[in-house]
This record gives sequence, structure tokens and C-alpha cells, in this order.
Amino acid sequence: MANDKKRNDEDIPWSLLITVMAVLLCFFIVMPIIGYMLYDLHFATQAAVYEVKKMKQLRREILEERNLYRGN
Repeated sequence: MANDKKRNDEDIPWSLLITVMAVLLCFFIVMPIIGYMLYDLHFATQAAVYEVKKMKQLRREILEERNLYRGN
């Protein structure tokens, strides 16, 4: 019997406390922030795709107008 001392229930190992705090920080703070960033990134990508399509359409219309004026 190397150690006959009874373990004190009020003694919480610091490593366990730090690990639990890190997990809580990850799930309740970092994960929602990452989720919001991905949600915002999705809508920013959609807006960029829409603007590129609009720009291509405008460029096509300008080229068609130039060709009409050259033909006359």
C-alpha cells in the first residue's frame, strides 16, 4: 500500500479543468463564430456570382451596340 491517503473530492486536477474549459470555449464560442462566417461567405459568394453574370451581360450588350453602329 504505497499511498493510504484518501482522495479529497474538493481537489480538482488543473489539467481536467483546463480541458473542460477548452471544450466549452470551442463548442459555445468558436463553433458559432465559424458557422456565422461560413453562412456569410455563402451569401458573399452568391452575390459575387450574380455580379459577374450581370457584368458579362452588360459587356455583351455593349459589344452588340458597337457592332450595330459599325454596321450602319
